[in-house]
Amino acid sequence: MENVTIEARSHSGSASESLLVLSAGTVHLRTPSNLTAAPDSVVRFTVTAVDDQGLPVSVSIQNRPDTATFDATSGLFEWIPADKDLGSAAVSFTATNSLGSTQTKTVAIKVVTARPFLAGLRNAAGVGAVAACTPGTLATLTGTSLGNSDSAGTVRVLVNGISAPVVRSFTRQVDFLCPRLPSGTSLTISVEAEGVASNELRTVMEATAPGLFSLDGSGNGIGMVLHARGLAALPRFDRTGMPATTGDAITLFATGMNCDGSTVGLKPLLYVGHVYQQVTLQPSSFAGVCEVHAVVPGGLAGNEVSLVLEGVREDGAPVRSNQVLIAIEN
Repeated sequence: MENVTIEARSHSGSASESLLVLSAGTVHLRTPSNLTAAPDSVVRFTVTAVDDQGLPVSVSIQNRPDTATFDATSGLFEWIPADKDLGSAAVSFTATNSLGSTQTKTVAIKVVTARPFLAGLRNAAGVGAVAACTPGTLATLTGTSLGNSDSAGTVRVLVNGISAPVVRSFTRQVDFLCPRLPSGTSLTISVEAEGVASNELRTVMEATAPGLFSLDGSGNGIGMVLHARGLAALPRFDRTGMPATTGDAITLFATGMNCDGSTVGLKPLLYVGHVYQQVTLQPSSFAGVCEVHAVVPGGLAGNEVSLVLEGVREDGAPVRSNQVLIAIEN
Protein backbone atom coordinates (compact mmCIF):
# COMPACT_ATOMS: atom_id res chain seq x y z
CA MET A 1 0.00 0.00 0.00
CA GLU A 2 1.44 3.44 -1.00
CA ASN A 3 0.44 6.95 -2.00
CA VAL A 4 0.89 7.85 -5.67
CA THR A 5 0.59 11.36 -7.08
CA ILE A 6 -0.57 11.81 -10.66
CA GLU A 7 0.22 15.21 -12.19
CA ALA A 8 -0.76 16.67 -15.56
CA ARG A 9 0.84 19.83 -17.02
CA SER A 10 0.09 22.12 -19.97
CA HIS A 11 1.18 25.58 -21.19
CA SER A 12 -1.63 27.17 -19.24
CA GLY A 13 -1.21 25.31 -15.93
CA SER A 14 -1.04 21.92 -14.14
CA ALA A 15 -3.20 19.62 -12.03
CA SER A 16 -2.36 16.75 -9.65
CA GLU A 17 -4.21 14.08 -7.69
CA SER A 18 -3.00 11.78 -4.90
CA LEU A 19 -4.23 8.17 -4.94
CA LEU A 20 -3.89 5.41 -2.41
CA VAL A 21 -2.84 2.26 -4.33
CA LEU A 22 -3.65 -1.08 -2.69
CA SER A 23 -2.08 -4.37 -3.65
CA ALA A 24 -4.41 -7.21 -4.46
CA GLY A 25 -3.40 -8.76 -1.15
CA THR A 26 -2.99 -12.41 -0.28
CA VAL A 27 -5.95 -14.64 0.53
CA HIS A 28 -5.34 -17.37 3.09
CA LEU A 29 -7.66 -20.41 3.03
CA ARG A 30 -7.49 -22.99 5.81
CA THR A 31 -8.97 -26.48 5.36
CA PRO A 32 -8.07 -30.05 6.36
CA SER A 33 -6.03 -31.85 3.74
CA ASN A 34 -7.01 -35.52 4.09
CA LEU A 35 -9.80 -37.17 6.05
CA THR A 36 -10.97 -40.77 6.49
CA ALA A 37 -14.57 -41.61 7.37
CA ALA A 38 -16.90 -44.60 7.60
CA PRO A 39 -20.47 -44.90 6.32
CA ASP A 40 -23.06 -43.47 8.73
CA SER A 41 -20.40 -41.45 10.60
CA VAL A 42 -20.33 -37.64 10.52
CA VAL A 43 -17.63 -35.76 8.61
CA ARG A 44 -17.53 -32.22 10.04
CA PHE A 45 -14.99 -29.42 9.70
CA THR A 46 -14.84 -25.64 9.35
CA VAL A 47 -13.27 -23.77 6.44
CA THR A 48 -11.81 -20.33 7.27
CA ALA A 49 -10.48 -17.59 4.98
CA VAL A 50 -8.78 -14.23 5.68
CA ASP A 51 -7.21 -11.50 3.58
CA ASP A 52 -3.92 -9.76 4.44
CA GLN A 53 -5.53 -6.35 3.88
CA GLY A 54 -8.65 -7.21 5.84
CA LEU A 55 -10.74 -7.18 2.69
CA PRO A 56 -14.04 -9.10 2.66
CA VAL A 57 -13.62 -12.74 1.63
CA SER A 58 -16.25 -15.21 0.45
CA VAL A 59 -15.88 -19.00 0.25
CA SER A 60 -17.53 -21.29 -2.28
CA ILE A 61 -17.54 -25.08 -2.63
CA GLN A 62 -17.02 -27.31 -5.66
CA ASN A 63 -17.68 -31.05 -6.05
CA ARG A 64 -19.95 -31.12 -3.01
CA PRO A 65 -21.27 -34.67 -2.32
CA ASP A 66 -25.02 -34.94 -2.88
CA THR A 67 -25.92 -35.33 0.78
CA ALA A 68 -23.34 -32.88 2.16
CA THR A 69 -24.09 -29.35 3.38
CA PHE A 70 -21.87 -26.27 3.43
CA ASP A 71 -22.68 -23.00 5.22
CA ALA A 72 -20.74 -20.30 3.38
CA THR A 73 -21.27 -17.84 6.25
CA SER A 74 -19.86 -19.99 9.05
CA GLY A 75 -17.69 -22.18 6.84
CA LEU A 76 -19.16 -25.35 8.36
CA PHE A 77 -19.06 -28.47 6.17
CA GLU A 78 -21.05 -31.57 7.23
CA TRP A 79 -21.54 -34.91 5.53
CA ILE A 80 -22.78 -38.35 6.56
CA PRO A 81 -21.55 -40.70 3.82
CA ALA A 82 -23.55 -43.83 3.02
CA ASP A 83 -22.43 -47.26 1.85
CA LYS A 84 -22.78 -46.10 -1.77
CA ASP A 85 -20.12 -43.42 -1.10
CA LEU A 86 -17.33 -45.92 -0.41
CA GLY A 87 -14.18 -44.68 -2.11
CA SER A 88 -12.57 -41.25 -2.42
CA ALA A 89 -14.21 -37.84 -2.73
CA ALA A 90 -12.30 -34.65 -3.60
CA VAL A 91 -14.14 -31.57 -2.31
CA SER A 92 -12.70 -28.17 -3.30
CA PHE A 93 -13.14 -24.78 -1.62
CA THR A 94 -12.30 -21.39 -3.16
CA ALA A 95 -11.80 -18.18 -1.20
CA THR A 96 -12.26 -14.91 -3.13
CA ASN A 97 -11.63 -11.41 -1.79
CA SER A 98 -13.42 -8.25 -2.92
CA LEU A 99 -10.66 -7.49 -5.45
CA GLY A 100 -11.01 -10.88 -7.13
CA SER A 101 -7.93 -12.62 -5.71
CA THR A 102 -8.54 -16.30 -5.04
CA GLN A 103 -7.08 -19.34 -3.41
CA THR A 104 -8.38 -22.90 -3.84
CA LYS A 105 -7.72 -25.96 -1.71
CA THR A 106 -9.01 -29.52 -2.06
CA VAL A 107 -9.97 -31.82 0.81
CA ALA A 108 -9.55 -35.52 0.04
CA ILE A 109 -12.15 -37.57 1.93
CA LYS A 110 -11.75 -41.33 1.86
CA VAL A 111 -14.84 -43.34 2.83
CA VAL A 112 -13.85 -46.80 4.03
CA THR A 113 -15.76 -49.79 5.35
CA ALA A 114 -16.14 -49.52 9.10
CA ARG A 115 -15.43 -52.51 11.29
CA PRO A 116 -18.73 -54.29 11.94
CA PHE A 117 -19.81 -54.12 15.57
CA LEU A 118 -22.18 -56.63 17.15
CA ALA A 119 -24.36 -55.22 19.91
CA GLY A 120 -26.51 -58.26 20.60
CA LEU A 121 -28.52 -61.28 19.53
CA ARG A 122 -32.32 -61.22 19.46
CA ASN A 123 -35.22 -63.33 18.37
CA ALA A 124 -35.97 -62.73 14.69
CA ALA A 125 -39.66 -62.23 15.54
CA GLY A 126 -38.93 -59.06 17.52
CA VAL A 127 -37.61 -57.60 20.74
CA GLY A 128 -40.47 -58.97 22.87
CA ALA A 129 -39.57 -62.60 22.20
CA VAL A 130 -36.90 -64.61 24.01
CA ALA A 131 -33.49 -63.69 22.58
CA ALA A 132 -31.74 -66.93 21.68
CA CYS A 133 -30.37 -69.16 18.97
CA THR A 134 -32.26 -72.46 18.62
CA PRO A 135 -31.39 -75.29 16.20
CA GLY A 136 -32.27 -74.50 12.58
CA THR A 137 -34.32 -71.38 13.32
CA LEU A 138 -34.08 -67.73 12.36
CA ALA A 139 -32.19 -65.32 14.64
CA THR A 140 -31.13 -61.70 14.36
CA LEU A 141 -27.85 -59.96 15.10
CA THR A 142 -27.96 -56.22 15.82
CA GLY A 143 -25.15 -53.69 15.65
CA THR A 144 -23.55 -51.23 13.24
CA SER A 145 -21.83 -51.47 9.85
CA LEU A 146 -23.14 -55.02 9.42
CA GLY A 147 -23.99 -54.80 5.70
CA ASN A 148 -26.90 -53.72 3.52
CA SER A 149 -29.70 -55.20 1.46
CA ASP A 150 -27.47 -55.35 -1.62
CA SER A 151 -24.53 -57.06 0.06
CA ALA A 152 -25.88 -60.37 1.36
CA GLY A 153 -23.22 -62.15 -0.68
CA THR A 154 -20.41 -60.23 1.05
CA VAL A 155 -21.75 -60.61 4.61
CA ARG A 156 -20.91 -63.77 6.53
CA VAL A 157 -22.11 -64.93 9.93
CA LEU A 158 -19.68 -67.26 11.64
CA VAL A 159 -20.90 -69.54 14.42
CA ASN A 160 -18.01 -71.33 16.11
CA GLY A 161 -15.94 -70.44 13.06
CA ILE A 162 -18.34 -72.02 10.55
CA SER A 163 -20.45 -69.99 8.12
CA ALA A 164 -24.18 -69.91 8.84
CA PRO A 165 -26.71 -69.05 6.09
CA VAL A 166 -27.48 -65.31 5.90
CA VAL A 167 -31.12 -64.60 5.02
CA ARG A 168 -30.84 -60.82 4.72
CA SER A 169 -28.57 -58.06 5.93
CA PHE A 170 -28.86 -54.37 6.69
CA THR A 171 -26.49 -51.82 8.19
CA ARG A 172 -27.81 -52.46 11.71
CA GLN A 173 -29.25 -55.97 11.42
CA VAL A 174 -28.41 -59.39 10.00
CA ASP A 175 -30.90 -62.27 9.95
CA PHE A 176 -29.33 -65.73 9.81
CA LEU A 177 -30.12 -69.40 10.38
CA CYS A 178 -28.79 -70.91 13.58
CA PRO A 179 -26.90 -74.17 13.04
CA ARG A 180 -28.43 -77.45 14.15
CA LEU A 181 -26.38 -78.07 17.27
CA PRO A 182 -27.47 -79.68 20.55
CA SER A 183 -28.99 -77.38 23.13
CA GLY A 184 -26.44 -76.26 25.68
CA THR A 185 -23.66 -75.99 23.07
CA SER A 186 -21.48 -72.93 23.60
CA LEU A 187 -21.66 -70.51 20.67
CA THR A 188 -19.23 -67.85 19.53
CA ILE A 189 -20.85 -65.63 16.89
CA SER A 190 -19.26 -62.97 14.69
CA VAL A 191 -19.95 -61.15 11.41
CA GLU A 192 -17.62 -60.55 8.50
CA ALA A 193 -18.66 -57.68 6.20
CA GLU A 194 -16.63 -56.88 3.08
CA GLY A 195 -13.82 -59.01 4.56
CA VAL A 196 -13.72 -57.05 7.85
CA ALA A 197 -14.41 -59.07 11.01
CA SER A 198 -16.57 -57.89 13.90
CA ASN A 199 -16.25 -58.47 17.60
CA GLU A 200 -17.56 -61.76 19.00
CA LEU A 201 -20.74 -62.57 20.92
CA ARG A 202 -20.86 -65.56 23.23
CA THR A 203 -24.02 -67.45 24.10
CA VAL A 204 -25.36 -71.01 24.28
CA MET A 205 -27.77 -72.91 22.05
CA GLU A 206 -31.27 -73.04 23.55
CA ALA A 207 -33.81 -75.80 22.95
CA THR A 208 -36.75 -73.46 22.34
CA ALA A 209 -37.38 -69.72 22.23
CA PRO A 210 -40.79 -69.14 20.60
CA GLY A 211 -41.38 -65.87 18.78
CA LEU A 212 -44.50 -64.80 16.86
CA PHE A 213 -44.13 -62.54 13.84
CA SER A 214 -46.12 -59.32 13.73
CA LEU A 215 -47.30 -57.44 10.68
CA ASP A 216 -44.77 -54.63 11.07
CA GLY A 217 -41.87 -56.90 12.04
CA SER A 218 -41.49 -55.40 15.53
CA GLY A 219 -42.92 -58.36 17.43
CA ASN A 220 -45.75 -56.18 18.77
CA GLY A 221 -49.19 -55.12 17.58
CA ILE A 222 -51.15 -56.88 14.85
CA GLY A 223 -49.88 -60.41 14.32
CA MET A 224 -49.10 -62.05 11.02
CA VAL A 225 -52.25 -64.20 11.35
CA LEU A 226 -54.08 -65.47 8.29
CA HIS A 227 -57.43 -67.16 7.74
CA ALA A 228 -59.35 -68.14 4.61
CA ARG A 229 -60.44 -64.53 3.98
CA GLY A 230 -57.06 -62.88 4.51
CA LEU A 231 -55.35 -61.08 7.39
CA ALA A 232 -57.14 -61.45 10.73
CA ALA A 233 -57.28 -57.72 11.44
CA LEU A 234 -59.49 -54.70 10.91
CA PRO A 235 -59.05 -53.16 7.44
CA ARG A 236 -57.28 -49.81 7.31
CA PHE A 237 -56.14 -47.34 4.68
CA ASP A 238 -52.71 -49.01 4.58
CA ARG A 239 -53.78 -52.67 4.70
CA THR A 240 -56.58 -55.05 3.81
CA GLY A 241 -57.98 -57.22 6.56
CA MET A 242 -61.00 -59.11 7.85
CA PRO A 243 -61.60 -60.16 11.48
CA ALA A 244 -61.65 -63.91 12.09
CA THR A 245 -64.73 -65.65 13.48
CA THR A 246 -65.29 -68.57 15.82
CA GLY A 247 -64.20 -71.86 14.27
CA ASP A 248 -61.93 -70.28 11.65
CA ALA A 249 -58.69 -72.12 10.95
CA ILE A 250 -55.85 -69.64 11.41
CA THR A 251 -52.18 -69.75 10.54
CA LEU A 252 -49.53 -67.87 12.50
CA PHE A 253 -45.82 -67.64 11.73
CA ALA A 254 -43.21 -68.32 14.40
CA THR A 255 -39.53 -68.96 14.87
CA GLY A 256 -37.39 -70.29 17.69
CA MET A 257 -39.11 -73.68 17.67
CA ASN A 258 -38.54 -77.04 16.02
CA CYS A 259 -41.36 -77.62 13.53
CA ASP A 260 -40.19 -80.63 11.55
CA GLY A 261 -41.94 -83.15 13.81
CA SER A 262 -38.71 -84.71 15.13
CA THR A 263 -39.15 -83.40 18.67
CA VAL A 264 -41.02 -85.60 21.11
CA GLY A 265 -42.66 -84.50 24.33
CA LEU A 266 -45.17 -81.84 25.25
CA LYS A 267 -46.68 -79.94 22.35
CA PRO A 268 -46.73 -76.12 22.33
CA LEU A 269 -49.83 -74.24 23.38
CA LEU A 270 -51.40 -71.16 21.83
CA TYR A 271 -53.18 -68.79 24.19
CA VAL A 272 -55.95 -66.86 22.43
CA GLY A 273 -57.05 -64.38 25.05
CA HIS A 274 -57.69 -66.55 28.14
CA VAL A 275 -58.33 -69.72 26.12
CA TYR A 276 -55.53 -72.11 25.21
CA GLN A 277 -55.21 -75.01 22.80
CA GLN A 278 -52.59 -77.35 21.40
CA VAL A 279 -51.37 -76.41 17.93
CA THR A 280 -49.86 -78.09 14.91
CA LEU A 281 -46.47 -76.94 13.65
CA GLN A 282 -45.01 -77.43 10.19
CA PRO A 283 -42.16 -75.83 8.24
CA SER A 284 -43.11 -72.81 6.16
CA SER A 285 -41.70 -71.71 2.83
CA PHE A 286 -39.51 -69.21 4.71
CA ALA A 287 -36.22 -70.58 6.02
CA GLY A 288 -36.18 -70.99 9.79
CA VAL A 289 -39.89 -70.13 10.17
CA CYS A 290 -42.75 -72.38 11.29
CA GLU A 291 -46.41 -72.29 10.39
CA VAL A 292 -48.57 -72.54 13.51
CA HIS A 293 -52.04 -73.94 12.81
CA ALA A 294 -54.88 -73.35 15.26
CA VAL A 295 -58.62 -72.68 15.45
CA VAL A 296 -60.35 -69.55 16.73
CA PRO A 297 -62.11 -70.57 19.98
CA GLY A 298 -65.63 -69.54 20.86
CA GLY A 299 -66.59 -66.90 23.38
CA LEU A 300 -63.97 -64.34 22.28
CA ALA A 301 -64.41 -61.12 20.34
CA GLY A 302 -62.55 -57.86 19.98
CA ASN A 303 -60.29 -55.87 17.72
CA GLU A 304 -57.18 -56.64 19.77
CA VAL A 305 -57.34 -60.15 21.25
CA SER A 306 -53.93 -61.31 22.47
CA LEU A 307 -52.03 -64.31 21.10
CA VAL A 308 -49.13 -65.94 22.96
CA LEU A 309 -47.31 -69.14 22.00
CA GLU A 310 -45.92 -71.29 24.81
CA GLY A 311 -43.24 -73.91 24.36
CA VAL A 312 -41.59 -76.27 26.82
CA ARG A 313 -37.90 -76.53 27.57
CA GLU A 314 -36.16 -79.89 27.96
CA ASP A 315 -36.38 -79.52 31.75
CA GLY A 316 -40.16 -79.11 31.52
CA ALA A 317 -40.15 -75.37 32.20
CA PRO A 318 -42.56 -73.36 30.02
CA VAL A 319 -41.24 -70.49 27.90
CA ARG A 320 -43.57 -67.94 26.34
CA SER A 321 -43.34 -65.91 23.16
CA ASN A 322 -44.00 -62.25 22.62
CA GLN A 323 -47.64 -61.13 22.41
CA VAL A 324 -49.31 -60.21 19.14
CA LEU A 325 -52.91 -59.26 18.41
CA ILE A 326 -55.79 -60.63 16.32
CA ALA A 327 -59.24 -59.23 15.47
CA ILE A 328 -62.18 -61.57 16.19
CA GLU A 329 -65.84 -60.84 15.58
CA ASN A 330 -68.95 -62.71 16.71
